[in-house]
Amino acid sequence: HSVKKHDVLREYLKQYILIVGGFPIQRKNLKITFIDAFSGGGIYEIPGGGVCHGSPLVFLTATKEAAFRLSQEKPFELKPNYIFLEKEKNNISFLRSLLGQEGYGKEIDKTIFLKQGLFNQNVEYLIKHICRRKGPARRCILFLDQYGYSDVPLLSINKIFSSLPNAEIILTFNVDFLVDYM
Repeated sequence: HSVKKHDVLREYLKQYILIVGGFPIQRKNLKITFIDAFSGGGIYEIPGGGVCHGSPLVFLTATKEAAFRLSQEKPFELKPNYIFLEKEKNNISFLRSLLGQEGYGKEIDKTIFLKQGLFNQNVEYLIKHICRRKGPARRCILFLDQYGYSDVPLLSINKIFSSLPNAEIILTFNVDFLVDYM
């Protein structure tokens, strides 16, 4: 299911950039912050052997591909920031190393920010980071791929939406946990 979930994320990100970056026609750039609040280490094993890129690399490659495609149609530059939040310190260290191996090392602490911690304890940090970017839109997409149902309280989501009117949240949860909860 993780492979399919990442396929959906990849296509959503591409379409978002193509649509929002494509209109209005005179738009030459798009400032946006992409947040993966449960980023993990950046790769994972799949059944039957092999590994797949996790959501951080899905974010980076999908947005790069869409921006390139749009730049072939008109003058366009994607001006992204990425925040990869992960609770496990070892996963952040692994992700830092992986990003370096994948050619993104020079962007760390410039356009790619790695932060260790829990989502709910970092909502204010995420909002402040987005608000520091110039421009009125403060566009952002948050991928909240939690395990279970309690890692993303509705109060945190409400705070994000009330602080960032152009925020979009992609929220996943395990239906079995939801049924048990209800």
